[in-house]
Amino acid sequence: MPDGATVVASVRVDAGGPQLLLANHLEGTVPILIYRVTNLVDTVAEMRDRGWVPDTEQFEIPHGPCITFRDPNGQRFALYELVRPEANRFFAGRVDA
Repeated sequence: MPDGATVVASVRVDAGGPQLLLANHLEGTVPILIYRVTNLVDTVAEMRDRGWVPDTEQFEIPHGPCITFRDPNGQRFALYELVRPEANRFFAGRVDA
């Protein structure tokens, strides 16, 4: 979905599999694994207690608040809380020219 110069596409390899998001606005060559959590504040606090330091400040994605981390090997991952489930309906079946 274009948003100015940003383009994001969602694909599924299998009907029951996870969505793969392809985005042109992210830096680097390492993919970001994205996980939904029940409560972002609690999960981030637990991560911090275990020694994890966020890679970014908390930010918003269409579905809710999000924060990213990087593991010791450089793998990036994000955690988000689904607070706007209606976002899926907005994007479902959308194809932009």
